[in-house]
This record gives sequence, C-alpha cells and structure tokens, in this order.
Amino acid sequence: MKKYNLIIILCVFAFATIKAQDTEDKDSTPNPYFSLKLGQSSDNAFTKSKPAQLIASFPTGDSIPDSYLINAYSEFSLNWFDGDLSIGVTGEIQKNTLIDKEQDVRQFGLTFLGKIPNKGNGQFVVSGSLKQSKDLIKDEEAFQAHAGIKYHDFRNKNWLFKTQTVFPYDDQKGDFGHYLAFRFDYSTGLGYIGGDEEVLFAKVNTQIEAFPLYGLFKKEFKQPEILFVSYNLNARSAISGDTTLDINPLHTFSAGSSYKINEETTLSLAYNLSKGANPFAGLANQEFRSLTVKFIIEISNKG
Repeated sequence: MKKYNLIIILCVFAFATIKAQDTEDKDSTPNPYFSLKLGQSSDNAFTKSKPAQLIASFPTGDSIPDSYLINAYSEFSLNWFDGDLSIGVTGEIQKNTLIDKEQDVRQFGLTFLGKIPNKGNGQFVVSGSLKQSKDLIKDEEAFQAHAGIKYHDFRNKNWLFKTQTVFPYDDQKGDFGHYLAFRFDYSTGLGYIGGDEEVLFAKVNTQIEAFPLYGLFKKEFKQPEILFVSYNLNARSAISGDTTLDINPLHTFSAGSSYKINEETTLSLAYNLSKGANPFAGLANQEFRSLTVKFIIEISNKG
C-alpha cells in the first residue's frame, strides 16, 4: 500500500508545481476548500459528475422481500486551485436486487483529480482511485486501482476534444440549437482488480447526451437541460493476467427530465435500459430496465 501512497504524493507534487507555474502571474490564488459530494458511483471521473440513482420497494407482505436499486457515492475532498486539484476519501454502494443476477458491492478508498493546463489551449484531466471493494453476493473482497485521462480543448476548431461543451455553440447562427443540442465526453485509462483475479484492464468510457428543446428551455426557464436522452458505453479488455469475470461492455440508455435547484444540486427522473457487465462493480452480464430517481449534491466551504 505504501507504493500507492507514494504515487499519489508524487502526482500531487507534480501537478502543484505545474499549476503554480501557470498561475504565478496572477494576483492571487484561490484558497483551498473542503467539499462533500453525493453522486453516481463509477470507476471514471466524468460519470461521477452524474446524479446518483435510487429506487426502493417495501411490500407489506412478509413473504416478499424489500427491493433496492442504489448506485451512489459520497466523497469528502480537499480542493486546491479552484477545484483543479482535489484529493478525497470516498465510500460507494452499488446494490440492485431488482435484477436476475443481483448486485451488492461496497467500496471505500482514496480519490485524486487533477487538471493540467496545456499552454492555454486546453487541459489534461487526470483522475484516479485506490479502494477496497467487497462483493456481498459472492462474499469476496479485493483491492482495486483506477487511473484515467482525457484531454479537453478550449478552441472551437478542435471540436473532437471539446468535451462537456454543448453543440451547437451559443454564438453559432441558426435555430437548430433551439430544438436539439448535444454534448459528449470520454475517458481512457487502466483498472486493476486484485484478490483472486490480479488482472489489469484497459478501459474506455464514452457518453453522448442530447437535449430536446434546449434553446427554448434556456430562454424561458433558464434550465436548458430539462429533457435529456443519453447513451453511455463502459468497455474494458484484460491486458495482463487472466480473469473469469464478466467483461462484456456495458451499454446504458437513459431518457428523462431533470431540474437544477442550484449550481450544486440537481434532481431528475429517468428511464434506463442497461445491457452488459461491469466487473469493477460486481455487475454480471445481463439486460435490465429501471425507472429511477436521481440526484447530485455538493456542499463546500468555498469562498
């Protein structure tokens, strides 16, 4: 475990050095601050910015057990450089008793996120986590390590790397954006599962979102993303070691409505269709549908 702690320390030191050079000409640097986040449990950074999912059923009869679908994490972080660098402690639960092959995984560990500037043209977003994972269905426990990277370009001409940006741009001519807008994101990286497996995976995560009536909702309600449709692909391939785990790609389609209470809190209701597996979350290969309440909350002492 010491070597993993050393890796985190070196990453933080390297990032802080680069960031300090990038901000040395500024009059002041934002003070560090703490934050508490509640969101969707995931092994990549961009999906964790999505709302947590929750649904529960409590039948009155004693012969029918209670049912749950919970996909959530909580993270307590220390942040620097206006959130461009953060280190946190996280706890996650991914439990679903509404499907044929039930899922119940609890995880606890450390997280890291850093944004490294690229001469003002964009930034590299590096994320990682070290955590202990316990599968209550299989009664197994294993160490997991994750590292991911993506590039976000600030320039409009490099649209392929302009992640988390709504298309068409607000300054583009035409009415198409009033009726439909799009956004995409991606992440590539590595994931390791220890225990009996000891296997290293290469990972790719992509997400495409569409927002019907984006411009009209923005104009009338200041809430452009009231309606949404999204597709998420979570794929991985073993590059070192052998595994008996289900590694089929996980495809998730979602459609629903969301309401942003403020900049830190969003509530939504969504219909989801999922097909595939996720070995990092104890999800066996299968197909299932769900109607879920979703939420994302962040509390901080940021000045």
